[in-house]
Amino acid sequence: LLVEAHTSPFVLMLYGLMFGFIMPFYVGRWWYNSTRYQKDGILNPTMGTFFKNIREHISQRNLIELLTAASEFSEDDLKFRPSEEKALSEIAENVQRVSRRYALENFTSSKKFTSKDSWKANVLLHAHFFRVQISDANLADQQQQIVMTALTLVHRGLLQISTVHNWYNCSTLLMNISQMLVQGVYAFDAPLVQLPGITWENQPAIYKNKGLYSINQLMRMPASEQRQALDVLNDKQFEEAIRVAKAIPRVEISRALLTVVGDRVITHQSIVTLVVKLKVANAHKMISPRRGAAVVDIEEIRDEDTAAIENFVANHEKTATKQSPPEAYCPYFSGRKDSQWWLCFANYQGGKLVVPPVRIGDLDTDRVIVLSFQAPAMEGKFKFHLSVKSDSYIGCDVMQEVEMTVVNPSTLPAEPPVDDDISEPEQDSIAAQMAQMRGQQAGARRAGDESSDED
Repeated sequence: LLVEAHTSPFVLMLYGLMFGFIMPFYVGRWWYNSTRYQKDGILNPTMGTFFKNIREHISQRNLIELLTAASEFSEDDLKFRPSEEKALSEIAENVQRVSRRYALENFTSSKKFTSKDSWKANVLLHAHFFRVQISDANLADQQQQIVMTALTLVHRGLLQISTVHNWYNCSTLLMNISQMLVQGVYAFDAPLVQLPGITWENQPAIYKNKGLYSINQLMRMPASEQRQALDVLNDKQFEEAIRVAKAIPRVEISRALLTVVGDRVITHQSIVTLVVKLKVANAHKMISPRRGAAVVDIEEIRDEDTAAIENFVANHEKTATKQSPPEAYCPYFSGRKDSQWWLCFANYQGGKLVVPPVRIGDLDTDRVIVLSFQAPAMEGKFKFHLSVKSDSYIGCDVMQEVEMTVVNPSTLPAEPPVDDDISEPEQDSIAAQMAQMRGQQAGARRAGDESSDED
C-alpha cells in the first residue's frame, strides 16, 4: 500500500502515528511496569521495605503497620489527598472509640511509618477491622481496594518472606491477619461475630448470658438451645445465622502419620514422610471414593504395616479426586473469596517451621497431604505442632501435637546377604552353546594375530 503512487497522505500519517508514537508508548509503558513489579505482582520498593523491617519476633500490630507502609498505597488511586484529611480524622476518632470499648486498647498512628499514605491506609484498615461505617463513598471504595491489596501483600509478600526464614510464630500471625482482612474482625474477636445479625453490641450479652463464644459451640447445641442462646435475634435473623453457621467448614485431622518408607522405625537424619488426612466434618457432599480399588484408605492402615503405607504414599496422587473449594461467606470483603487452608508442621519449642506451609485450595470433603523432611541428627523424642489454619474464617483452626521417636540405626534388622555368585550354564543349554561359540571365535582371532606376528 505504501509504495503505490496514489497512496493518501492520511494513510502515511496514520502509519507514522502508529509506529512512531503509539507503539513505542505502549512498549515503553509495559517495560516500565515490568521492571517495577516482582513476579508476584508486588512493587519492588514494597518488597524492599518488607525485607528490611520484618522480624521473627514481631507483634501483630507492628505487622499491620508494616503492611500499611507498602508503596501500593502511595499510588495515584489510593494515595493520601489533603481534601480527605478531615474525613479520615473523623474515621480515626470513631476507630479509637470502638477500639477502647471492645478491644481495650488505643488506636494510634505508627511511630515508624509516618507518611500520610501509610496513616490513611492504617485508618481505613482498622475501620474495616472494627466495622466502622464510612459515610464518604469515595473513601469507602478506596477502603475495599486497600483491603484487597493488603490481602495480596500478606499472601504473596510478607508470608513468603516469613516462610523462607521458617518463622513459625510470625507466619501464624500473618495467617491471622488474612482472616481479619477477609471477615472484617479484629484480633481475638469472638468467632460468633462472623454470623449475620451478631454485632459488637449484642455479642457480649450472648456470651454473658449463655457462655456462647464460638460457632462450633453453637452447632453442638440442640436446636431448641440454639434459639435460646441467640434470643437477641428475631426469627428471620436466627434462621440466616444458622444457615451460615452450617456452611462454615469444620475441618478435622482424621489421621496423622510419621514414617520412613520401607522401615519400621525412624533413625537420625533419615527422610521422614508425614501423611495427613483432613476431613470436613460438615461437608455438604458425600466423600468421593478414591480411584483405584488397590489403594486402601490411610485411616484403615496400621502403623506397623510398612508395605501398605509405602503403597499408599506411592499411589495417593494418582487416586486422588479433584475438588472445587466452596465460596467463603465474607460480607465485609469485596469480591468473591474461595475458602482455602494452610497446613503447617512446626517445631513449636524452637519456633521454626519444619517444612513450608502447604496451601490447600481444594478442600471440599477430604484431602490427603504427603510431606517429606529430614529427621533430627540426634536420638530421642521430639514433639511437633501440626496445625490447619483457614485463610478466610476465625475460630476454625485445628491443631494436633505429633510425637516422633528417633532411634539408633543399629535397631534396624540386618539386611539379607546378596548372592553375587554366577553359576556356570549347563552344557546342553543355549547359554552354554553361545559361550562355546564365543570361545571358539576368540581362539580363532588369537591364532590369526599370532600368525601375523610371525610373518
